Amino acid sequence: MFKSITQSKLVKISFLAILLTTVIAATASAASLSISVEEQVKEVTAGDAAHFLVDITNEGDETTDVELSIGESELSVTFSDIPGKEFSLEPGETKTAHVLASTRKEHAEGTFSVPLYINGRYRPLAVEVRKGIDALRLHRGYEEVTVTQGSSQKLQFITENTGNQRIKNIVIDGEISTRLNPEYPKAFFLNAKEQRSTPITIEIPDDFPTGRYVYDVTAASGDVIGSRSEVILNVVESSPLKDRLRLRTISPWEPLTEDGEEVGYRVTFEIENKGLMDIQDVEWDIEGLPREWNVSGDQRFDIEGGETAQRTLEFHTDGDFSRQTLQIGLMKDGMEITREQIEFEGDRIGVRVGGLVVGALAPLPIGIGIVIGFLVVVIFYFMNGEELLGMDMGKKKKDDDYLKRIVDETIEREIEKGNIKRPEDDEN
Repeated sequence: MFKSITQSKLVKISFLAILLTTVIAATASAASLSISVEEQVKEVTAGDAAHFLVDITNEGDETTDVELSIGESELSVTFSDIPGKEFSLEPGETKTAHVLASTRKEHAEGTFSVPLYINGRYRPLAVEVRKGIDALRLHRGYEEVTVTQGSSQKLQFITENTGNQRIKNIVIDGEISTRLNPEYPKAFFLNAKEQRSTPITIEIPDDFPTGRYVYDVTAASGDVIGSRSEVILNVVESSPLKDRLRLRTISPWEPLTEDGEEVGYRVTFEIENKGLMDIQDVEWDIEGLPREWNVSGDQRFDIEGGETAQRTLEFHTDGDFSRQTLQIGLMKDGMEITREQIEFEGDRIGVRVGGLVVGALAPLPIGIGIVIGFLVVVIFYFMNGEELLGMDMGKKKKDDDYLKRIVDETIEREIEKGNIKRPEDDEN
């Protein structure tokens, strides 16, 4: 009996020792982590999501595993895929965890707790919900934007009225640093079901500190907030090759077809090396690309000094969309050289700048159609108007032949350029 009691005590002591060792190890692991949250309380309107950025640094001497979890909350809370809710940190390494707390339109005004645990350490987060104009929505063009010191940038936002009544005196404002000289859109109104592009222009000073910045932007009608959004700005050092390459779009948004079906866009760029030295291994950088889209033609390339070359990217879209803005950049060794913005409008394939529809939506480019239409009106005038005025029929015949020749030559030039096809080509 004494033996069994002794064995029982030994088991308990061993268990307690293991438990104590585990607790001490976990405490030491947590103690080596430095945690920083820029804003622990986020204010949103009902139906929006609060986005918390949590910087976690391993100040210890060994690799540390990090696990994030959320306690009981009335909000729906998720973590972004990168770095996720479970990851490792090398000594001295910092990673930013993204915590998204989503509200619903039916949420009442008030403060909602989002209890965050990092390796067991409690870090309180909270979301203040305010009622706003449900119909006024603000959508960001892209979540993150990379900019270089000494450059300017347009932060793309779309303002939408989802209701059935006009919304007046809409003001776009934000908490963007005044050092970036933000230029917000002027006040405007939106009719029912209308949406409008409302970009914010910023200028990054040469000495603006590099780093990651999160700026909140609001859309309000007068003093009543309708919606909030945000943009993450990554400021990087200016490249020694900054502006050495010139990038511009030289083709319209040509429809990309497969088996007779339009599946995306083909965009051709002109790239000019304005320097005398060659630049090797130039990379494409595309921001704002939807997850379901994919791009071909974006391989690395070399460009000689003084050379002007053309490169074509094919954007394969998936499903309908209303508007999509992309940032197309050229990079060298991770540093930006130049950047161009393009915008696809509507759920229609083949939309030119300004909304001119091409491809299957228009058998002739609209600009050419206007020119030819004008010439037809002139011909009609000479065929009818002058005759009614009793003008010389010989002169009329001469003018008719001259104008017909102009029209024929115009059409022939457009056929050679590939803008239109001959009728017999369509039959074949």
